[in-house]
Amino acid sequence: ILRKKFSGEQEYGDKITRVEMKSADEVLMNKVLKIIGDNLSNSDLNVEFLADSIGMSRVHIHRKLKELTNQSARDFIRGIRMKQAALLLSEKKFGIAEIGYATGFCNVSHFSTSFKGFYGMSPSEYIESLKSNMIKT
Repeated sequence: ILRKKFSGEQEYGDKITRVEMKSADEVLMNKVLKIIGDNLSNSDLNVEFLADSIGMSRVHIHRKLKELTNQSARDFIRGIRMKQAALLLSEKKFGIAEIGYATGFCNVSHFSTSFKGFYGMSPSEYIESLKSNMIKT
């Protein structure tokens, strides 16, 4: 009876918890997003910093991000910074300079230039467009 009980022929479904498996790419992207999120205000956050934090080579992290997101690692980091900056600008709690520093830019002019390159308008124009959209609705 004991041999039959523990031989594996019976069901253990209610006694064993199911193990959830994540793909290696999903685990990598979670690490990448956590590191970028934790270091967003750090002006030293770049591809080398990201690669060192994850424990991969700069070239390998670049290739994986290009494969998974169709963006270079530099563009991926910049995109997250710009999206965070746009979110902060829409909240209207901080000035443009404060938001630039909070998103990891060393000077406001570089932040404005990058923002304009990403969104097609300067941060002040973005704020004005938000105001005009609010008035229309």
